[in-house]
Amino acid sequence: MGWLSWRWGVGGALLAIAVWPFVTGILRSFAREFGIVSALYAVWNLGGRIRAFGVDQAFERGELIWEFQQALYLPSEAWLQEMILPYSWIVKSANIYYALAHVPFFAWSLVWVWWRHRDHYASYRTQMALFTGTSLLIQLVAVAPPRFVELTGMVDTGVFYNQSVYSALGRAQIGQLQAMPSIHVGWALFVGAATYRFAKAPWLKWLGVAHAVATMWAVMVTANHYWMDGIVAGLIMVFWYAVVHGGRRLLRQESPATAAPADTTEALQPA
Repeated sequence: MGWLSWRWGVGGALLAIAVWPFVTGILRSFAREFGIVSALYAVWNLGGRIRAFGVDQAFERGELIWEFQQALYLPSEAWLQEMILPYSWIVKSANIYYALAHVPFFAWSLVWVWWRHRDHYASYRTQMALFTGTSLLIQLVAVAPPRFVELTGMVDTGVFYNQSVYSALGRAQIGQLQAMPSIHVGWALFVGAATYRFAKAPWLKWLGVAHAVATMWAVMVTANHYWMDGIVAGLIMVFWYAVVHGGRRLLRQESPATAAPADTTEALQPA
C-alpha cells in the first residue's frame, strides 16, 4: 500500500484500549480517537489486499473508462504524463508523492481538526470513514489502472524508476486492480476542504488545497488512476458530507433541548 502495514493499525487500536482505563480528560478523548482511527487504518490497508471480483474483465473496464473520458473531452492523462517524462526528477517526485504523501496528510488533518476544531472533528472523522468504507466496497469490482491498459499508451513510472509501491509486480497482484475510485484523491480532497474551511492562516488554508491538486496530478501522471477515479471519489465525498450534515441538522431540530418552549401563558391565568 506504500505505507505502514495493517498491523500498525491493529497495534494502535490495542494500545488505545490498553491505556483507556488509566487516563482521563483530554488524554482519554485522544486515546479513543487514536484507537478508532488506527482500526480504520487497518481496515483500509487490509481492504486493499483483498482480491477484487471480475479480474478478467478489469482491463475491459479500464478501456471503457478511458473511452468514456474521451467522449467527455477530459484532458488526456497520457498528455499530462508526456509533459513530464523528459524530466526524470519530476517523474521521481511524482512517484514519491503518490507513495508517501497521502497517509501523513491524512493523519495530520485528523490531529489538527481534533486539536484546533474539536466541535467539527466527529463529523470530519465520520465522513472520512464512510467515504473510505464506500470506496473499498466499490473497489471490490476490479478495474485496471491506466498503466495496465495498452490503449492509454502510458508508462508505469513506478516500475520504470524502480519506485513502485507494490511489493511484487504483475497484472493479477492484489491491490493493483482496484483503481476505481481513488482513495488517494478522496483523502486529499477531505484535507483540502478541512484546511480551506477551518484554517485562519492563508498559507495553511491553501496548503491543503495544494495537496489535493498535487495528489490528483500525481495519481494521473504516474498512470495509477484515471480522471474518473478522482471524480467519483469527489462525488462520494460530497454525498457523505450531505448525509452527515443533513442528519446533524435533523437531530438538532428534533432535540428537546433546542425545541421552542411551550406557551404556558394560558395555563398560568387564574381560573
